[in-house]
Amino acid sequence: MILAALLSGAEVALPFMGEVIEPGRLALLSALSTSGAFVARILAQKGKDNGT
Repeated sequence: MILAALLSGAEVALPFMGEVIEPGRLALLSALSTSGAFVARILAQKGKDNGT
């Protein structure tokens, strides 16, 4: 769950780094953080008991 939160934060923060990071690397980092957050969220949800 912590990893999902960190990667989600990176998703939000990366666009603000556009002037510091070159466009190609920014696109790669954005893609990696987005896909990593997606996987982390799915894994975190599978670990939760939904009570049904």
